[in-house]
Amino acid sequence: MKMTNNKLQVLYLFVFTTICIVINYIECVPREACRKQIFKTNHMISLLDDDQKYDLIEYLLRVFKYDGMAEFLYPPDSRFMTGRRARDLALMYHRIYRNERAIQLKLVQILDNLMRDLDDGQKYQLIEGLIKENNYGAEQTVHFGERGSWKSEVKERRNILNKAYNDFLDETLKGYRMCENDDGKKCILVGLIKRTLNYQLTNEAECNGGSCIITSTEWITEPGVLSRIPPVIETYQDKYFPNVQRHVTLFLRKQGELVYWDSETQDDSGEDPSDQE
Repeated sequence: MKMTNNKLQVLYLFVFTTICIVINYIECVPREACRKQIFKTNHMISLLDDDQKYDLIEYLLRVFKYDGMAEFLYPPDSRFMTGRRARDLALMYHRIYRNERAIQLKLVQILDNLMRDLDDGQKYQLIEGLIKENNYGAEQTVHFGERGSWKSEVKERRNILNKAYNDFLDETLKGYRMCENDDGKKCILVGLIKRTLNYQLTNEAECNGGSCIITSTEWITEPGVLSRIPPVIETYQDKYFPNVQRHVTLFLRKQGELVYWDSETQDDSGEDPSDQE
């Protein structure tokens, strides 16, 4: 059956309009808009007291699986975004923007339980109000490190989460033994901490008996290239210290010795080329 010219014109118009809507929807979330949302989320997390940060971590552990939690919370490093096609970048920016707004909604709920009766539009308005009241709304008046670049915002997220994870591990879960009576939370936190130490890394975390096994599975070997490598396996175990009445998470060396491990992020210098935009 042949289509009339009018029907073809309507079909072409429909397809053209649909494509334009999709493209415009993606393009309406540029890199700078994402960076500003990461900036806002960082500041909102910094508003939380320790108990509220623990509420956030408990919520994320409950709702997301390990990989989902990492993807949801960690904006990608610039090195992972280098060399990608324009459309792939647009989709990535759209996902980052969506994730950041979703985190902000949860943060507002934690900051103010009265939010339960508001719709999403009203919640977003309150987000803007909270940021403005704390002098976080003015563009570029408050910066992290290097002029609020993509790199510095991502690094600040890494530092904020690293401290929150370590505090949760050392304080909230100090009475629990890793991979025995902690529902696997300690092992997940160690894996997430390892990711904050090196954003070029992806890994897996799982309990095996009373040990936490962290397996590094992929690295960004060069800008924009994610490569599989021979797995690097690390083992972590808890040791109980009766003098302080807590279980402390330690690294198990190949020789069988349990030692303290460096779980705090280190400052790095320099600017990624992609930040010079």
